[in-house]
Amino acid sequence: MRFTIIILILFLGVSSQAQETVYLSNPSFEDTPRMGGQQYKRAIQKWFDCGEIYFKGETPPDIHPTHNSAWGVSKYAMDGDTYLGLVVRDNESWEAVSQRLSSPLKAGQCYSFSILLSTSKSYVSATRSTGAIDNYDEPSVLQIWGSNRFCGRAYPSDILATSETVVNDEWRQFNFKIEPKTDYEYIILEAFYKTPTLIPYNGHILLDGASDFVPIPCDTEVEHEPMLLTNELEEEDLIDNPIEEPKPTKANFKSPAADIGIAETPKAVAPKKEVSSKPKEVTPKQKQPTPKEKTLGGIKREKIQEGQTVLIDKLYFEPDSFSIIRNSYPILNEIYYFLEDNEDIAVEIQGHTNGNRGITHEYCDNLSTKRAKEVASYLAKKGIDVDRLKYKGYGKRKPIASNRTKEGKARNQRVEIKILSIKN
Repeated sequence: MRFTIIILILFLGVSSQAQETVYLSNPSFEDTPRMGGQQYKRAIQKWFDCGEIYFKGETPPDIHPTHNSAWGVSKYAMDGDTYLGLVVRDNESWEAVSQRLSSPLKAGQCYSFSILLSTSKSYVSATRSTGAIDNYDEPSVLQIWGSNRFCGRAYPSDILATSETVVNDEWRQFNFKIEPKTDYEYIILEAFYKTPTLIPYNGHILLDGASDFVPIPCDTEVEHEPMLLTNELEEEDLIDNPIEEPKPTKANFKSPAADIGIAETPKAVAPKKEVSSKPKEVTPKQKQPTPKEKTLGGIKREKIQEGQTVLIDKLYFEPDSFSIIRNSYPILNEIYYFLEDNEDIAVEIQGHTNGNRGITHEYCDNLSTKRAKEVASYLAKKGIDVDRLKYKGYGKRKPIASNRTKEGKARNQRVEIKILSIKN
């Protein structure tokens, strides 16, 4: 009998443990990229479109990125191949998606939850109030609801968390502590206006890589991930390992001795040449090669604009290191010569890594920041004023290709230069 009780207790303990973490289906919003309401009327896989309930006649959410960068959105996904776009509109309508959880969120139990959020500088669509084309670029927030039916915002339901205003245009992980007041079987992810809002507006948020709901002690403090900061070089960064130009090596051979001996036999005297009255033809001087124009990443000075970001090719680092590989110096020197010739331009060196699964944002942010700093230090040690050089590491937050291929990972691991200002 005692053995049976022990087995029962162990079974209940295992069952209870298995139910602790609450899972989402398709948390990275994988589906066919499309403009909501055009090719497809349905919502994204495993998610229910709440617009069908809240606002009849409105289009479903958009799935990014499309092959032609529809809406002007060209950002790549951080987790998987696609991500979700939710908008708020000036006609007091907004977008939301809902899903039934693997098991209910329990009252009295606290959970940690995180999701990747971002914005796009362009999100162009027709405005509902006038029909004119507008950029849905006003900052918005994410609201997370708990409910006991699809998209149920009426009682019993509750706002479990609200993000701070999403203003970042790189992927940023937002972390939340969820404290349900009652048991909830459904979750709702909803774009909403920043508060307080008196007049509705056109805005959007982008969502990717939602986590599971993981139980935590209710006294746990969950902090939002800090925004990435632009860094400045300090003078002490330039003291060690100064960059020295290689000195030219001396010739390793002796010049032949001059012929100063006396001839043993007299040499025949050559007859004098007759002076012709015909004017001597002048051989044209050989044309000197045109000096190579200094460019930044192949872009000429007149094409450079403030705010522009230039991808720098052929700049390599040792694996998992910020040590610059030797064959990167030619491109680094091209950057130096361009900045030397254009003293009115200030730049930000931006480091990026690829998005290998299992590698934390903290590690990628740290590595990319050190790589950007190493490039900035190289330029400063060569003579560029430190006041013109900033650096920033974006980690794996701004992919420009899919991380599911070797080629895509290679493209994402890169250095870019952003033009901060042009005085003249």
